Amino acid sequence: MYIGNLLRWSTLLAVVPIFLVIVLPMIYGENQSKPSLPIALFSAALIALCIFLLFWLPIVIYSIIIQARSVGILGEHLYTITPDLFTEQTSVNKTESSWLSIKSVRMNKYAIYVIVKPYSMHILPRRCFNCQESYINAYNKIKSCHQNA
Repeated sequence: MYIGNLLRWSTLLAVVPIFLVIVLPMIYGENQSKPSLPIALFSAALIALCIFLLFWLPIVIYSIIIQARSVGILGEHLYTITPDLFTEQTSVNKTESSWLSIKSVRMNKYAIYVIVKPYSMHILPRRCFNCQESYINAYNKIKSCHQNA
């Protein structure tokens, strides 16, 4: 996530030194000695580096905090299928859905989708199953529990 932000700020920082190289001679004015081009470029690069660090560090710290909070989203999920409930359990929470609350169950070659709402679903990736047979058996069990509700 923070890589996209980093690229946006890096683009901004690519413009800052060019701007500063143009502005620095104006700051010194006509009556004072103007800095040489290497000094102006060095000053611009140093200012750009400071600005880069000023924006980069909070982005990295923020992304670390967000990743620490999203353990329940990205971590391990345990799904339990019973005739009454479809249960998802993570290290953070436990969600129980009755089969009546589930809108539909779909499957393709990549995953089983248990659709609760148009914007909320449980995704069971095929790679999490030992073999193709257990993948199909899980889909059939979920589908039959959903249809019998």
